[in-house]
Amino acid sequence: MSLHDDGLTPEEMVNKGFLLTWVKRAWTSPALASVEEYFHPDCVVTGMAPEVLEGIAQVQAVYNTLHSRVEHKHAEVSFAFLKGEHFSMVMELQGVHRESDVEVVIEVAVFGRMKDGQIFQVHNVVDYSHMYAKLGMLDVAKIRTLFG
Repeated sequence: MSLHDDGLTPEEMVNKGFLLTWVKRAWTSPALASVEEYFHPDCVVTGMAPEVLEGIAQVQAVYNTLHSRVEHKHAEVSFAFLKGEHFSMVMELQGVHRESDVEVVIEVAVFGRMKDGQIFQVHNVVDYSHMYAKLGMLDVAKIRTLFG
């Protein structure tokens, strides 16, 4: 199943709309993105930062840090799968690094679970390599030499 609603239950369709709205608001309209509105008070988030984030305050702090460094421009969800309260999505996030004015791309896959109509548990698999290479923080030539 891709982004089509074929075969989704009414609850899954509501959850899908909720998740896609979060991605769009969080990345392209940060002023409209309220972590408290979208995340369960007892949420647990992994993969977004080196540590496990527990609760809205920690998720909001990491979100604010990311937004302070990257001006969010565009979010494209290429895959979304929902089954009951569980979900997975693959997306590409585009922005501009504020300090260098360099356009960057971050690719993300997320796997999670909803509870009480909010995001409860989520694990992010984030590929920062494009962004790090564009910002000169990753020696692509050396990686090619070492790994072919």
